[in-house]
Amino acid sequence: KLWHGDWFARKGVLIVRVSTPKGMLRVANTHLHASYGSEEYRPVQISQALQAADLLGTHGEDPPPHAADPARPPLILCGDLNSTPEDLPFRLLTARAALRAEANTPLRIDWVLARSGGDLRARVVKAKHVLDAEDTRLSDHPCVLATVRLTKGPPKGWRPKRDVAAWGDVAEEALPRVELALEAARQSRGRSRGWSLLLLLGAAALFGLDRRLRKHKKKSCLLPLTTMVLLHLA
Repeated sequence: KLWHGDWFARKGVLIVRVSTPKGMLRVANTHLHASYGSEEYRPVQISQALQAADLLGTHGEDPPPHAADPARPPLILCGDLNSTPEDLPFRLLTARAALRAEANTPLRIDWVLARSGGDLRARVVKAKHVLDAEDTRLSDHPCVLATVRLTKGPPKGWRPKRDVAAWGDVAEEALPRVELALEAARQSRGRSRGWSLLLLLGAAALFGLDRRLRKHKKKSCLLPLTTMVLLHLA
């Protein structure tokens, strides 16, 4: 679908370390695949959300030993997640990476999420849209201005039981969705191979017919052209 141009650009996660008066802070930015108003790209978004969580640290699933290290910096994740808190990719990412969105941040698909560090708490206290008027927008999204509060001290319950349970629930919900998408992809691949074989056979038949006609000194530009089109489609 050429009109769904999100696949033209490869996705990734950019992470920078920022030195603050309170201590070191990690800030990450990413952009999940657009949904284009349907469920068609949900499996792609799920895959990207899980890969991003793996890169940021899967503290919501099974916190590694270094997660409680006092030197572990807090994390702020911002970006166009192309999903709302009710959507599966958003819930997978936040549950697996133990990220939190504050209740008083009325954002739609562009988010600023926080996770506390070993001895430095991080919290998004407020976030709002700015430059959202038609004559000041820099893109099709409004800008997001967020205020992040950093406070010294170990995070309060950085590994609460409800977060671990939430990861188990959301992972269990995602598994059948992913399995269905994989099976659909396998079936689509099988159909594509079948059509490719038929197109190749058709191109071979037209090529043979063209050679036979040329032996009888009957030339036609339509047959070679059709043969090239079938090969291209195959």
